[in-house]
Amino acid sequence: MTDLLARLRELEAAATDGPWEAASNAYGVNFVHGGPEQIVEATGTKYRALVCGGNDHDTLTVEDAVLIVAMRNALPDLLNTIDQQAARIEALEREIEGLRSENERLSQAVCSGILGGLLEEAETAALVDFIKMLREQPK
Repeated sequence: MTDLLARLRELEAAATDGPWEAASNAYGVNFVHGGPEQIVEATGTKYRALVCGGNDHDTLTVEDAVLIVAMRNALPDLLNTIDQQAARIEALEREIEGLRSENERLSQAVCSGILGGLLEEAETAALVDFIKMLREQPK
């Protein structure tokens, strides 16, 4: 997954800046353009970089163009969300490990306290080890 995310980040960084837009011209030719708006100095015409399509021999459909645009425009937010979720998962895993350690400590204290008066110290330790083994068994 990290290789895929790294590759997507490379592709996103190298691609024409977003947002992108899908459009069709008067001849029904579909295209995708993006990047910052630019102006042709001689005519004052505004334009944005052509990303794909735009030729009458292209086979880019409107549906494909709309999908390409939606994916391109969503990619930065998706990558950021994945990063945030990965960080949250790591934090939760650390918290779970801490809770497991605390649970183990409390289990030993409870077993020692309850059984301390009934069993010898070696028997209590053996029972605690047995309980640990049972907890570690696959469910």
